[in-house]
Amino acid sequence: MNQNEYFDAYNAIEIRAYMLAGKVRLHGLASLNADIDREQIMQKNPFDIGLQLICLEKDTETVAIIMDGFINLAKDPEQKTLNQITKEAILGIQSGINPGLLVKKLNSHVPFGKEDAQFIYDKEMEYLKNPEAQKKELAEAEEVFSKIQKQVKNKVTAEGGTLSIDEIDALLNAYKEKARDLQSQGKTLTIDDLRKIAEA
Repeated sequence: MNQNEYFDAYNAIEIRAYMLAGKVRLHGLASLNADIDREQIMQKNPFDIGLQLICLEKDTETVAIIMDGFINLAKDPEQKTLNQITKEAILGIQSGINPGLLVKKLNSHVPFGKEDAQFIYDKEMEYLKNPEAQKKELAEAEEVFSKIQKQVKNKVTAEGGTLSIDEIDALLNAYKEKARDLQSQGKTLTIDDLRKIAEA
């Protein structure tokens, strides 16, 4: 596993954990059932198996033991660390931890992304004090992604077909590259950055 693959794999776990931790605090553990990828369970993905265990109402000790099995089976140090992070994510989601605190805990396992994790943590602490600020930022984010969806729809209508895999990959890669570039400068991807990428 090279550095970029490790970075992307960690980010995928962190983002998913953050989103689901927030969802659980709003809608409860049962809501996670809709987020389980059944195909990934067949491929023995530890995150999705962990989610399934939560939805099956297995106790924390049982979940931890099964997650430890994935850690012990890992063949390289990077995968072992990723599985450890996954365990921490699953147990954190199950416990109903604050999403910002969970991100900080996950980030403690890797040598990168410290400023991003601190930024997310600080935001969550602000939201606890000022829920209205959170609602405003969520509305702004939804507006951006709504525009992206409209652009995709317009493109499909104009060209008479669906968006190709290459075009989807290009958009996702643009987001990833921008995120990496900003992280190397100690900055975070903002709503304005998302808007600029979507409009490019």
